[in-house]
Amino acid sequence: MTVWGVKGNERVVKAFLQDVINEHNGGDAAKYLNPGMQWSGGTVGTVTGSANVAGLFAGVVAAFPDAHITIDDIFGQGDQVVVRVVVSGTQEGAIIGIPASGRHVQWDGVDVYRLSKGKISNIWAGDDWTAILNDTGTYKAPWIP
Repeated sequence: MTVWGVKGNERVVKAFLQDVINEHNGGDAAKYLNPGMQWSGGTVGTVTGSANVAGLFAGVVAAFPDAHITIDDIFGQGDQVVVRVVVSGTQEGAIIGIPASGRHVQWDGVDVYRLSKGKISNIWAGDDWTAILNDTGTYKAPWIP
């Protein structure tokens, strides 16, 4: 268990998501991150370093200026916090090579955060990229009506 405790770590993650996503302060992301932190997004890749990860989140907020994240569940154990979220917004800018669509986009995510000394050291992002691709008009999976 960290010095900050499970509840303290949960508060940091909640504050990070509220400030950066809901209040659209992409530039604030770095203050929540340890310098050598890593964000891992599966097939999207891995981003290393607080400045680069902060840039990733600033890019999301710029692409979805009305972004909103709802935390459906949050729980921690030791130095890790798991959140189940729903993210939505209107895609007004490019994101990971997907040009602005002007469309409403919504996706679910289950993300795991590891914290150290009150700051985020790792994020393993499990976001529903099929929903993102569908809602942006980039790809229609055959099982989606």
